[in-house]
Amino acid sequence: MHALLPGDSGEERFRALHDLLSRMAGRDLAVNEHLVEQELAAAHRNLGIAHLLKALGVLPGDPHDVVEGYTRQCAIEATTVEFARMAATLAHDGLVPGTDERVLSPLAARQVLSVMMTCGMYDDAGEWVTDVGLPGKSGIAGGIIAAVPGRCGIAAYSPRLDRHGSSVRGILALEQLSGELNLHLLRPGLAKI
Repeated sequence: MHALLPGDSGEERFRALHDLLSRMAGRDLAVNEHLVEQELAAAHRNLGIAHLLKALGVLPGDPHDVVEGYTRQCAIEATTVEFARMAATLAHDGLVPGTDERVLSPLAARQVLSVMMTCGMYDDAGEWVTDVGLPGKSGIAGGIIAAVPGRCGIAAYSPRLDRHGSSVRGILALEQLSGELNLHLLRPGLAKI
C-alpha cells in the first residue's frame, strides 16, 4: 500500500497517510520509532516479497524504502476510541464523526471497506466474514477495527493473538456484538429489491 500513496518520496507518502489518519482520529498521531526499528530488523519476509514484486515489475520504488514506509505506517499509535472513530469515518463514506470533515471520497471509503471485507483479516478473512460479517482490519498489536456501513465504527483491543495474528478476544467480542445487534451484512432479509 505504501508504494501506491501519492508523493514523490517515501517520506511524502508516509506523511500523506499519517495526516489522513490523524484527521480521522482528531489529533496528531505519534509513531512508535522503537517499534519501527525492531520490525525493520526482522523484516526479511516483507523485504523478500517487496523484492519479488519489484522483479515482477509491479512495485514502484526501492523495495527497502517501501518496506520502511510500510513499517512506519504500521507503527502509528492510536487509542481504541480513536480507532473506532477511524472506522466510523469509513462507515460514513469518509466523513469524520462529530466534525463532518470529508477526508475521503465516498468511492475511496467504499474501496477501503471492500478491501477490509475481503482481506483485512489476512488468512482469517473467510471465517471473519462468515462469523462477523463486517469489513474489518486486524493489527499485530492486538487491535481490530470494524465498520458497519452507514451506522458506526467499532474497535477492540486485546493483545493475545491467534495463529493468524489477530486478537483472540477482539474477534470474540466483535462476533458477539455482530450477532447480538444483528449487524452481519450477509444476514437474510438485509437487501431490499
